[in-house]
Amino acid sequence: MTGGPIAMGPIASTVGGAVGGILIILIVIIVVIIVFKRRRNDGNPSKTGNIEEQFQASAGFQDTSLEENDYSGNASNLNSERTTPRSTRPKPAVAVKPDVRRTKSLDLDFTDGSPERSSNKPIGTREPIPVAQFPAFVNKNRHTALFSEEFHDLPGPDIYPQTVAREQINFKKNRYKNILPYDSARVKLEVIDDIPHSDYFNASYIPSFDDDKAYIASQGPNKTSMDDFWRMVWQENVTTIAMVTKLQEGDKIKCRQYWPDRKGQSVEFGTIKVELMELEPCTGGVARRMVMRKGEESRRVTQFHFTEWPDKGVPKHTSSLLKFIKEVKADHGQYTHPLIIHCSAGVGRTGVVTSIDSVVAHAKRTRMVDVFNFVTNMRQKRPYMVQTQEQYAFIYGAVLEDLLWRNTLIPVIHFTDHLQDLHTSGDGRGRSKMTKEFQTLKSLCPDPSASQTRSGRTPDNHPKNRYGNNLPLQRNRVILDSPDHDYINASQMKGVHCTFMTTQMPLPATVSDFWSMVLNYKPSTIVMLNDKSQNDKTSHTVTQYQFHGWPKHGSDQQSGARSLIKLIRAVKGVVLGEQVCFALLWSASLR
Repeated sequence: MTGGPIAMGPIASTVGGAVGGILIILIVIIVVIIVFKRRRNDGNPSKTGNIEEQFQASAGFQDTSLEENDYSGNASNLNSERTTPRSTRPKPAVAVKPDVRRTKSLDLDFTDGSPERSSNKPIGTREPIPVAQFPAFVNKNRHTALFSEEFHDLPGPDIYPQTVAREQINFKKNRYKNILPYDSARVKLEVIDDIPHSDYFNASYIPSFDDDKAYIASQGPNKTSMDDFWRMVWQENVTTIAMVTKLQEGDKIKCRQYWPDRKGQSVEFGTIKVELMELEPCTGGVARRMVMRKGEESRRVTQFHFTEWPDKGVPKHTSSLLKFIKEVKADHGQYTHPLIIHCSAGVGRTGVVTSIDSVVAHAKRTRMVDVFNFVTNMRQKRPYMVQTQEQYAFIYGAVLEDLLWRNTLIPVIHFTDHLQDLHTSGDGRGRSKMTKEFQTLKSLCPDPSASQTRSGRTPDNHPKNRYGNNLPLQRNRVILDSPDHDYINASQMKGVHCTFMTTQMPLPATVSDFWSMVLNYKPSTIVMLNDKSQNDKTSHTVTQYQFHGWPKHGSDQQSGARSLIKLIRAVKGVVLGEQVCFALLWSASLR
């Protein structure tokens, strides 16, 4: 049987088209899977290299961050109350190996004009406030959102280049990885023996209203940078240093000790020898008077160390910090060289002290208060200056107190004359100086906000308050030794020689709380300032007799009975003719 070829053309075309379509679909699916996996990996920091390179410092960074010299490259929690923020936009590399050839010929510091900003956020301004209106302004806005709004309108971090601070050879000189000086305002040290990058220390020039280099805001030196710190002190001819941090707070090292331990001891920091000459008390801490020697030349420098600044907060009392600042300024005098102020990172507490000092001096000279614009200007010189809303609001209160405050210490021999003077007219309206002084006190110490007295405002505790507007502050209220019943309307007050507890006259429902407080805190003395006419409108006087002769054993009953009869006769003799109610309390063992 013979036959010709079979015609397969249409069938082959159909099959080939189907196979081709299936292959295209498979390729598309594979491509989609690959793209999806890549995108998912890009969003996972743990799969894209070092997470530290992605870290974006938040505006709420607290001065309580890394352990010193934590340069392992692993993520670190910079704030115990926050988690490390993740960003899909990588941060510029923080440890770039420098090109030495380019660095020698390129001046990385801007010396003329303003450096180019990396943020498009406009820098805002506020109108200064006349001194005469400032007390009313502060008291009006203490419990509003104004200070918070101003704080959030301040320039953010990393708005200018920080090239030098990010160089690999310099990076271990930084105490914190994200607190870096701008190239445009950093303190540039003299180069040592033509060694590249030997001109770096983590510090910035901060201007006052009149002087572009009035202050140096510095980090607290770490082990790698202590020699550079003293090089800066010598180069800038510094005579006064204000330190506003402890060496260690909690389990965190805040600053390395860069001075000798004891009087007469010397320590060498590179080419500079430092000797501790005197230790003197200063407000809130200690003043160390030292001598620096470099070769045949010697200079004096005084460090004022304020140790009463609580970790993660602001000082409880502005007065102690204001006195400290005045002592620092008195030592610094009218020198034209910079005043060094440092904490741990050199931005939070340092920014607060710098602001108070400069704003107050400017206000006394011009009669205008300008907090917002000054802090704004500081933040253009060094990132994060004044780190928290609490610190920013504290500046307003401290400036107000400094403008209204005067030294109220009166020598005993002058007290009588001073008291008579306070009773004289203090203004044209017939008010005495005493009245005016009391009004000033009210301006400086207004009524607290509801959040500051929240324990006394709860429904359970409200009936325990004699007067609804007299409530203890959270920060110093007396706490009873009972987790479910710890409230009493009482406060602890620090006196000159001892601590006081002040409390309201107990209510019928709080007498037991009063005695629980006495048992818990064991005061040696109770002083009652009320008389009976200041208590309830109805009162009743009761005489208590205490009987000590109750028999403890059966054989003593006869002598005990005779003593009890004598007690009854004595009581009847006193209350004869009056209606008396006896309550006899028997011991269970004698029933």
